[in-house]
Amino acid sequence: MHEAVILIAADLPVHPSPGEMLSFLAGGVAVVLAALSFIALCTSSVGLALKLLAPRTPVHASASAGVVADELSEDVAVVIAAAVAVAIQEPHRIHYVRSYDESIWTLGGRMQHHSSHQIQPRDRR
Repeated sequence: MHEAVILIAADLPVHPSPGEMLSFLAGGVAVVLAALSFIALCTSSVGLALKLLAPRTPVHASASAGVVADELSEDVAVVIAAAVAVAIQEPHRIHYVRSYDESIWTLGGRMQHHSSHQIQPRDRR
């Protein structure tokens, strides 16, 4: 490998002409584009293979309505619907209910941290 680099470097002129420089530049660009095309082909083929091999799960009627039956009990869904009815006081339909895996204390701390980054206006005198 090292000997091949020396042979290539030995073939290069000390002061190349503009045509030789453009030829070398075009060859370098072609090598880079070929390498990037190969990488793009590999990544897209892996994505396609994973998409084809992924198990297909049927969509249940309750999931299409937005609320997954496995996640919520009927009592919890009724309580959420009642709370929404009291808050909105208009006809409504619940399409989706999302539960948080982290505690409310974690969420509150994160919100407080982000709100502390607000830029304060300067006192212009």
